[in-house]
Amino acid sequence: MNKIKFVTAFILTACQCFAQQTDIRVNPELGDEVSCSDISATDYKDYPFLSLADNHIKLNGANWSRLKTAFDNSKSSVVSVLHIGDSHIQAEGSTSRTRYRLQECFGRAGRGLTAPLRIAGTNAPMDYKIASECNFRTSRLLKTPYDTQPGFTGVAVEPLTEVFDISISCGDAFDSLCIFATGESSVEVDSASPDVLAGVLSASTGLTDVLLTKPVSSLTLRMRTVPGTAITAIELMHGNHGVEYSAIGNNGATYAHYDALEGFAENTRHMHPDLIIISLGTNEAFGRVSDDELRMHIESLINKLRMYNPDATMLLTTPQECYRRSRTRQRRRRSSSYAINPNINRMRNIITEYGVKNHIAVYDWYAASGGCGSASEWLSHRMMNTDRVHLTWDGYHIMGDMLADALLEKLATIQPNKDKTAGDESAIRHK
Repeated sequence: MNKIKFVTAFILTACQCFAQQTDIRVNPELGDEVSCSDISATDYKDYPFLSLADNHIKLNGANWSRLKTAFDNSKSSVVSVLHIGDSHIQAEGSTSRTRYRLQECFGRAGRGLTAPLRIAGTNAPMDYKIASECNFRTSRLLKTPYDTQPGFTGVAVEPLTEVFDISISCGDAFDSLCIFATGESSVEVDSASPDVLAGVLSASTGLTDVLLTKPVSSLTLRMRTVPGTAITAIELMHGNHGVEYSAIGNNGATYAHYDALEGFAENTRHMHPDLIIISLGTNEAFGRVSDDELRMHIESLINKLRMYNPDATMLLTTPQECYRRSRTRQRRRRSSSYAINPNINRMRNIITEYGVKNHIAVYDWYAASGGCGSASEWLSHRMMNTDRVHLTWDGYHIMGDMLADALLEKLATIQPNKDKTAGDESAIRHK
C-alpha cells in the first residue's frame, strides 16, 4: 500500500510540474506584429506604472569602455550584439524593437541570425521567413530525445536528401550570409544559384560563407550536404559597418538548458559578439530550481561564454513579474485560477546579486517594468497576454524600447577605450 501511495504521489508531482511548465513552453499566440518602422515613439506617460527611475543599467564595476569604442567605430566596422533568452526572445517582439532603435542610431549591418524555426515546427519572428519544400529531420532544444543534434540556436533541420533548396526572405536586405550547420561537414552552396557570387566553405567545420552579387530581400539557395549534417542558423549581413543585433530564443529555455547544450558557447564565437545579453529566469520560476542551482548554472554558462568570447561585454537582465496558473478539479469539473508567481522575484534577486558579486552589468527589467504588483497593470493595459506570462506585441515593443533607452543612456556616459582599433573591413566577416 505504501508503495502504491509513493508511486501515486510521484505521478501527481510530475504532472503538476508539467502543468506549470506548459504555461510557458507553448507557442505564444500574439497575432500579427506591426512593423517597427510603423510604430511611433513610445509615450511612457500612458503607462504610469512603469518605473523610468529604474530603467538604467547598473555596471556593478564592469568596464564597458571596449563596448563604447565599438559603438563609436560603427561607421567603419560592425558592432555585434547577441541576445540570448527564452520564449520572450524567440518571437523577437522586444529584440526587433531594440535592434531597430540601435540601428537607427549606429547604422544597419544586417538582420543577423535567423533560424529555421518554422521548419522545425515552432513559432518564428515575423520579419523573416525560411522555407523549403524538402523533407527534414528536425530537433528543438526542449523536445527530447533529439532526432538530430540541435545547434547553438537550439534548433536544427537535417535534410533527408543530399541536394535540397531553401528559400530565405527578410524585411532587411542582405548582400552576404553565413550558413551554420551541425555534423562533420559544412553545407555546400551551388554557385550557379541566381544572385550568388561565391559560396566559400569556411576553415571552421559547420560554416559556409556566401557572397551575393547585389543586396536582396529574398533568395533561394540550392545546397548539398552529407548525411548527418543539419542547418541550425543563417546569418544575414549587409555591408561592413553598423549594428548587427542577433537573438537566440527558445520556448521554455533556462540557464541550465543553454549550459548543457553541446557546442553552444563555442559556436557563439563565430558571431564575434561585442555585447552578450542574457535574458533568462522566467522558466526557472516555474520549476523547482534552488538558489544555489541557479547560481551554479549562471556561473557555468557565463564562464563558458567568456572562454570563447573573452572580449565580449556581458549584460544580465531580470525577468518580469507574471502569474502562475493553478488547476483544481472537483468531481468532474476543472477550474483554473491565477496568482502572482513569487519565484519571479526570487530569480530576480539571485541574478542581481550575482551581477553585483561578480562585477557583471545588470538591467533590472523587473524593477523597470513596475516591480511588485505591476503584472495586473500590464494585463489591464492589454500589454500582457491572456496566458499572463507572455506579453502582447505592444508590451514587447515597450520592453524593447526601454532596453534600447537604457543601453543608449549607458553608452552615452562611458569613456571609450582609445587603444581599441576599428574592426576588420574584409568582404566576408567570418574569414
